Amino acid sequence: MSGGELGGDSTLNITGAASLGEATQGEISFFTNRKYIGLLRKTRASAIFVPPDFSEPISAAQIRVSNPTKAFEQVVLKFAPKPITFAPGTHPSAIVDPSVQVGERVSIQPLAVIEAGAKIGGDTDPRATFIRM
Repeated sequence: MSGGELGGDSTLNITGAASLGEATQGEISFFTNRKYIGLLRKTRASAIFVPPDFSEPISAAQIRVSNPTKAFEQVVLKFAPKPITFAPGTHPSAIVDPSVQVGERVSIQPLAVIEAGAKIGGDTDPRATFIRM
């Protein structure tokens, strides 16, 4: 996926991604800056994206790439959960003042209270649950 060169166990099962300081077994991290060498030496990550000229002896598998930060970002996006989607409409338990202007494809979730004078534009992110005008 990253186009890198693997050095280490090719059978590793990577289940997540984290920073060097927070990574645990089964996770991947990245290293680009020598000032974090202490964290690199202590990390529990199973694999680490490193620059092509990396030469530090570490136990974690190493994936040599031209841009470890970018490679890590791509992996993080693969592990990120799919966005939550909501069906348009107003839940019966929501309280919406009759004067409220609601655009198209808006989902008003359970127990929401939308006060008089509010305007909710079409395709508005439904996670914004508090609107005061």
